[in-house]
Amino acid sequence: MSSKPKVICLGLGQTGTSSLMDALEMLGFGPCYHMKVVLQNQDPNEIKTWTDLGQGNVTSDIVAVGLEPICRLGSTTLDDIRTLLKDYNSIVDYPPAIYYEELYKAYPDAKFILTTREPVKWEASSGCENFSTYS
Repeated sequence: MSSKPKVICLGLGQTGTSSLMDALEMLGFGPCYHMKVVLQNQDPNEIKTWTDLGQGNVTSDIVAVGLEPICRLGSTTLDDIRTLLKDYNSIVDYPPAIYYEELYKAYPDAKFILTTREPVKWEASSGCENFSTYS
């Protein structure tokens, strides 16, 4: 199993993830995977991997050790996730933060950080000031 990444932040965007990314890279945990990377890469395969995860199209490669798979059908595996993130020592922000269970299964030895923010301030910073009216 790959030793990368070593640090995974499960905080949502607008909870200090950019600052945390900068700090992790200064501390030697770079390069760091962030939504900025997805936007810079514009890689259709990378986007497809995250899209498949979002649609629940994940098969687990850990059934052999007795753990229940996320989903028995689909095209994205934990090995696909490991391949996608193999060059990164840390991960923050979207889209990985949404898939905490899959990341934990792929990297059980990583250190996990959860960044939070007061909900009202987060809502205002996200550009969704009236989000509560839609939920």
